Amino acid sequence: MLKRLALGIVVLILFVGLVFIGLNILDINEDYRIYLPIAVLNTVFISAIAILVASIAAANYIANGKFELLGLGCGVLAFGVSSLLKGWLIDRDMYLLITVHDYSALIAAAMHLVGAALCMVSTRLVAFRLGQKQRTLLLFLCYLGALASIALIILLAVQDVIPLLGVSPGMAILRDVIRGITTVLFIACSLIYIRINSQSHVDFYYWYSLGLMLFAFGVIFISQGAVESLIAWWGRAAQYIGGLFFVYATVGAGRLVHANRKELPLKP
Repeated sequence: MLKRLALGIVVLILFVGLVFIGLNILDINEDYRIYLPIAVLNTVFISAIAILVASIAAANYIANGKFELLGLGCGVLAFGVSSLLKGWLIDRDMYLLITVHDYSALIAAAMHLVGAALCMVSTRLVAFRLGQKQRTLLLFLCYLGALASIALIILLAVQDVIPLLGVSPGMAILRDVIRGITTVLFIACSLIYIRINSQSHVDFYYWYSLGLMLFAFGVIFISQGAVESLIAWWGRAAQYIGGLFFVYATVGAGRLVHANRKELPLKP
């Protein structure tokens, strides 16, 4: 019942989001704005949730060594920190904040996808099974790498090594391309876990895949309107709910070690 409700929420978010996009195309209600504290809400529902999920995922990864948990932890950590910086960095150019956030979101999506790829490969190769000390070290290095990648993006953006997104028509196109790639990566990762869930019937993969799909919807919808527009808020709502799905997935992730996955050889 709960799974069907969650799936219904995902479908509803997609449908309403597409309606909002259609209204924007037709110039209907395009001037309507919702003025709420975006930084505060993002801190609570994205950054704080990300820290919680990353912590639980880390503990579960050390316990059972599932690479999907490592990818989840790294991905939410990168996205959560970038969202926090975008909301609270002061005295900075708006385009710098957008650049840092969008590149970080791309990295976060890539980390989720790497975790999904390792999940599939590790079911076939015994060499991927690490000891607990090795897992702890790998976890530390991966989380540190996620934070270091954001720091590097900030440094490169401040030094004008990478262009600021949106500052000119050409850079606006690049921004849209980056957001498009981010969306594709989130969706691809979600589809991988949907496939794994269809073969393993482990709840973790179901909730993780829905959360990833909602984050993909969020990236699409937020990019379609002004900061306070209906479509942008709908995109944020999608990501807030996606974060809650991540929490639900990680809380039950301890059962992964007992799940009857039979070291799935995934069907081609």
